[in-house]
Amino acid sequence: MRNKSKEMLKKLKVVLQNPKVESWYGKNLEKTKQVDTLEYLETAIKNREITAKEALAIAFLTGFQWNEKFEGVS
Repeated sequence: MRNKSKEMLKKLKVVLQNPKVESWYGKNLEKTKQVDTLEYLETAIKNREITAKEALAIAFLTGFQWNEKFEGVS
């Protein structure tokens, strides 16, 4: 993984470690179809469950998961 990608992941990790965001992610996105991610994020912003910054962090992480192979992920 390139250095820029690693640096971005560090910044995303800070946002995503917020207990509120972790909880929302676990309830709404884990084990759901990736195709529905945008809809879930949009609804969460409208309902003020997460902020736009938090939604962007989740979206970026989802994008990384599609394009990067992480250790332990097949």
